Amino acid sequence: MSATRHRQSLKVILFNLLAVGCFATDVLATTSVPPPPQQAQTDKVEQAAQRFYKIGSNSERLADDSKEWACVEDTTTQLFWQKRDPASDLHDVNEAYRWYQPEHNNPGQPRSNPELPGIDISCYGYRSDDPATYCNTHAFIQRVNQSNYCGFDDWRLPTIEELLSLSTGAADNQPALDLAYFPFYDPFAYWTRSVNQDGVVLTVIQGNKVLSNSERSDHILVRLVRGASNAE
Repeated sequence: MSATRHRQSLKVILFNLLAVGCFATDVLATTSVPPPPQQAQTDKVEQAAQRFYKIGSNSERLADDSKEWACVEDTTTQLFWQKRDPASDLHDVNEAYRWYQPEHNNPGQPRSNPELPGIDISCYGYRSDDPATYCNTHAFIQRVNQSNYCGFDDWRLPTIEELLSLSTGAADNQPALDLAYFPFYDPFAYWTRSVNQDGVVLTVIQGNKVLSNSERSDHILVRLVRGASNAE
């Protein structure tokens, strides 16, 4: 894919971490059958789109050379992914959130609060008097679903396996996601909905490295997903 040929210098923000684990993941791929003679000149961009498709605001597939698209479909996993853009709106690539999922606030496990006064001032549309605008993952997901993003209202946090499936398997100095479809990829940490046996939420950094010591109060990036298994 053409994106793997781009040389981009991406700034990676690294914390002083106690433990960093790596997942060795295989890149999902489709097996292509040689085209018949009349298709020998099929455009290479179309071939590259066999895995990913650009999706419009009404769930429609767009031409692969489209300059604007809303989200991304992955045909190998049957998942749709949030694109994120450098715009001051709900899908701003720079917006980060604390991890708050009410279903995981159980006795004996680490807990988190829907709001941290004086801290929750960094996300789009935040107002201290309106819980729907709080800068946590739960409130953010609700806002995205209410907006009917890409024509869907069942967006959620990905599992650790789902998020790792996006990795291109590139070397550490190369983009970990296909920049032809995720052009504003940031290699910083991303939340998942996966919680380990100690109640710690797993995050993914640099596209393919798993962290198991992020605090729920940390402001970390989010890339929402929908489709396939929506069960918690």
